[in-house]
Parts: sequence; C-alpha cells; structure tokens
Amino acid sequence: QLKALHPSWDDNTLYEEARRRVGAHIQAIVYEEWLPAMGISLPDYAGYDAGINPTISNEFSAAAFRLGHTLLNSHLHTMDNQGNVLAEIPLRDAFFNPPVLADMGLDPFFIGMAEQIQQEMDAKMVDEVRNFLFGTPGAGGLDLAAINIQRGRERGVPPFNILRADLGLSPYEDLEAFCDNPQIKQILLDYYGNINNIDAWVGLLLEEHMPGMLFGETIMHILMQQFGDLRDGDRYFYENDPYFPNGEIATIKETTFRDIIMRNTGVEIMQENVFEAIPHDSICMADGPLTDINGAIQTWTGLNVPNVNITATHVNDSTSITTTTLSDGTFLLEEAKSCAHYSLRPAKDGNYMNGVSTFDLVLISRHILEIEPLDSSYKIIAANVNNDDKVSTFDIVDLRKLILFVDTALANVDSWRFVDADYVFNDPTMPFDEDFPEYAEDHSVDQNAENLHFVAIKMGDVNGNADPEAFNENDTQARSEDELALVAIDQSLQAGQTIQVPVRSGDIDKVDGFQFALKMDRSALAFKGMTAQSLPALSASNIHYLEKEGLLLFSWNGSTDALNADDVLFTLQMEALREGQLSDFVHIHPHKLLAEAYAKNSLNILPLQWRFEQGESYPHSFTVLQNQPNPFRSQTAIAFQLPA
Repeated sequence: QLKALHPSWDDNTLYEEARRRVGAHIQAIVYEEWLPAMGISLPDYAGYDAGINPTISNEFSAAAFRLGHTLLNSHLHTMDNQGNVLAEIPLRDAFFNPPVLADMGLDPFFIGMAEQIQQEMDAKMVDEVRNFLFGTPGAGGLDLAAINIQRGRERGVPPFNILRADLGLSPYEDLEAFCDNPQIKQILLDYYGNINNIDAWVGLLLEEHMPGMLFGETIMHILMQQFGDLRDGDRYFYENDPYFPNGEIATIKETTFRDIIMRNTGVEIMQENVFEAIPHDSICMADGPLTDINGAIQTWTGLNVPNVNITATHVNDSTSITTTTLSDGTFLLEEAKSCAHYSLRPAKDGNYMNGVSTFDLVLISRHILEIEPLDSSYKIIAANVNNDDKVSTFDIVDLRKLILFVDTALANVDSWRFVDADYVFNDPTMPFDEDFPEYAEDHSVDQNAENLHFVAIKMGDVNGNADPEAFNENDTQARSEDELALVAIDQSLQAGQTIQVPVRSGDIDKVDGFQFALKMDRSALAFKGMTAQSLPALSASNIHYLEKEGLLLFSWNGSTDALNADDVLFTLQMEALREGQLSDFVHIHPHKLLAEAYAKNSLNILPLQWRFEQGESYPHSFTVLQNQPNPFRSQTAIAFQLPA
C-alpha cells in the first residue's frame, strides 16, 4: 500500500516508513486498548514534555512488569473459525517447538486466546513455568519464579516495603496489615522474618487487589508512572509525530488490535475487544454486534451491473436481508448478524433480448460444429439458454424463438446467471462438468465483512455485447463499410392481387447469417407466408409475423458456400389491399430487430439493407414458387418465373 501511495520511495524509505507505522500501531494498541483492559486510566495526552524522563525504571522491568507470569495458563487453547477446539497444547510442549505453528498456523492460536480466560494474579504459577521453562519438550527446564526473585536481587530492586516508601506510598507496618491469609502469613514469616525483607516481586503479587482491579496499589502506581513517562517523555510518540499525513494519526488511533488480526489472518470472527475473553458462541448471540456485507458485480467483459437483487439468507433461522446493486455494480447489505453464516444470492431477470442477436446463433453454431469453439466458461454458460448443462441445437432453437419474439422469456433460466468471481474452473471448456458456485453458500460473516464479487453472465449473449444498464432491447448498431443487400423487384399493385416477392443477394456467399425486421403497411398489404428457396435450412421457424404491427421478423444462420449471386433465397407472399408501388409499402424496421449480417471470415457485423430494383433484373433461371393455398383440398395455384 505504501509503495502504491508513494511510488518514488526507495526500498530503505519504504522499510523505515512501514516500521514507523507498525510502531505507531503498537503504541496505539497499548494505550487505547491494553492499559484500559488492565484498569489503568492515564490522563489525556497533552503532548511531548521534554522535562519527563521516559527511561524504563528498574522496579518496572525487574518486578512490576513480571506480573504476567502469574496470569499464564498451563495450556494453549486452539480453535477453528467454527468454534471447534482443535487442541489443548501444554505450554511446556510449545517451548522451542516451531513445527506446531507450521502445522496449524497462527489463526487457531488467535481464536483460542480470544476465548481463553487468564489466571488470577496471585502468588501461584503453573507448573509449566515453575519446572519446564525454556526446556526442550520432555527435558525439563527452569523455574521462572526463582528467576524473577533472583533478578530483582541482582539488579538491586529494594524489598517490597522499602520500594513503597521510595515511591511515596505508605509502607505496611507489619505482616498483619499486609496480609490477612494466615497460611500465607506464616510462610512469609518463616522465609522472610518480617515485612521489610519481602522481595519486591513477591510483595507485588501478594498485595491485596484494589477494588475491581487485577492487582494492588503498588503495581498500579508503578504501571501508571511508567506508561505515562513512556508516552509523555517520548518525542517520537506517534501522536506527536509531525511526519504522518493529515488524518493518519486519527486512523492509527482508531485501528484496533482486532482490526489488524482480521486484516492479516484468516480469522473470520472475533470480539471487538480482544483483551476481554468471550466464549466463541457468545459472539454470535442474537443481540450480538451487527455488520455490513459488501461486494460488487461485473460482467466477464468488466462492465458494472446495476439493479441486481442481492438476498442474504441466514443459514440457521432463514431470516434474510436484501438490497440491489448500484450503478457502479456495488452492493451493501446492512446490519447482518456478525459472524453468522449467510447464503448470498444475486438475481436479475427481464429484458431477455439485451445483447442477444442472430450473431450469437452464428457463434453457438460454430461452437457446436467445432469450427470455432467458444473460448471461455462464461460464454459457454451463456450459450446454454435451456439450462440443460450442454450446448446444443436446442439452445439455438430456444434462442431464435426469443429473437423472433415467438417467446418473450427463456423458460428454464433467468436472463442473468452469476458465478463467484474467485472461482477458477478446472476445465474452462467443460464448465457443466463441475458444480460451479452461483452464490456464496454458507458464507461466514465477520465484523469486517470481505468484499464478495460475482461475474454476471447475460444468457444468450455469447459475444459479450449486452449493456447491463439497458432497459430495452439491444440497440447496438452494426459498424462496417461493407454491407449485405437483400434485393427484391418493385411491383405495381392492384387491390386483391396476390403477389410473389423473390428475394436475392449478390453477396450472400460472404455471410454466415443475418436478421432483420420488415415493416409492411397493413392498410396496403397482408402477409401470407414465406417460401424457402435456395437458402439452406430455411423454414417457418426462421420467421415470425407480428400481425398487429405488420412486422415480419427474420433470423437465419447457416452455410452459404453453395449459393450463387442470382439464386432466389426465399420468396414472400403478400396480398395487395390497395393500389400502389410495393416499395412504398415495405421497409426495414430498425428498432424491433436490428438489420444486420455476419461476415463469414471475420465475423464482423455488417449493416443489412433492403432494396427494391426496377425492371426485370431477375431472374436468370427458371423458378417455381410456392403453391397457394397450401395446404389445399381440390385445387391450388403454382406460380413460376421465367428467365429474362
């Protein structure tokens, strides 16, 4: 992060600046969290005082600060994120035993320590540090209590009662005033003779605790004095550092030890105050802390997807919270139960035609025929519009019905599917062979909920041109200097006349498919049908006539290798309802279905034009047209065209 913020810093500067911040966080944790947890309340920081000596005092380092030795437990409590106990490791087995960390990692120790209650501060110490300190496992060790007593004597720390007098505290007159436990009093009398001979460390442990506190008056005095001097007499104390950017000191001060653990480990749940032991199950109580879940959704082409419904359902009680993604694709679920497990599901439906065209049918066909397989799992999933876990001609059939407005929705799948963005497909060419995650299942939520990202897949859109913000059908226009022209001969119409309209194209062999919407003036023409001619695999399933709109929708893809420039591709049958020119009553309608074709080699999208030509440019060969009516009972008319 520092390198990204300060690209000009060299390695040494980065190290020193990182070191300065780590030191600042340690100071903040000590003064904002640990000291209050110990019951030590210092006056508010008033800034650096050059008259204060921040030196570590002898009585602090050799006696008072050793209070932690009596707080130790005999075992290290380790747990996983679900609150299961992994191991109770004897402290003696942990000394000089780094493999235990290599095997388990630090996370189980952090989770266990957050639940494990420390021992009472008294004159008792666990056997692990009385007889096995610093010994290799199974080999015995040193006595920490004896070391502490010896340290104090060697460093000249005065006896406990004299130390109190030196600190300005009233000495205890005798053992009766110091201790009301007859057994301990007798032991002290046997070993020390009188109150003034008791070692400082021993006296600090035995002194009666202040009301509601962990320790007695003497330790409190030493700790308050020492930590006050360390803060106020240190010109490098983080709150006095003029080199931190504006606002960073406040950020450091507000960053808790828990924050640092959660950012740098795999720990999923932990109480706000890590210095106060809480049973793992209690963190997730119904009245426990709440948190937010956030994330983002983008298409596989990197576009933000708004208006996705996000539902987080509690795994245990089935309660749920919902939200929708914003214009930038992000979402925020507020007030989730901290550390609870949620199933997070995105959903978006409607506008099935967004990004869908006959071009997608061309690409799917090329994939099925192994001419040009789709090159990503997301595209293959998008192609499977009937949701049967395989890409086949059935998907083409269903998708063409959608393109032609025979259907307005896909029957077996929403218009969008989603995949966890962190998921890596084992075989990108076979996504349906694995159970890829379409939602975050049984996701554990902590109070710093991680970002949850999903990839959005618009069903049917295998070339990735869907607009996630579109509310209407795809309106992307074809852009190419080339074009495909469909040509028909203009005709003069008489009311009641049934006409045949052969359609040709001189460039049909250069495309693999096309689509268009042909608008007919309903006051002048009635559409009667379409006859397939030389265009391969053309049938009634390739067209759909919307009678109320007078709109003929046409979608076709296939091979044009065997076609010639003068071949009749198909013939339209119409009935004239009034006099006029055919060209005045028929034109391309660009809004319902884009008029476009797909270049064979480059797969560029070409604009499609509908043109009427005058005279008898066609036909160059004998052509038999569709019989009318069809089917018939007793008679039918068969039209034909003779070559010029």
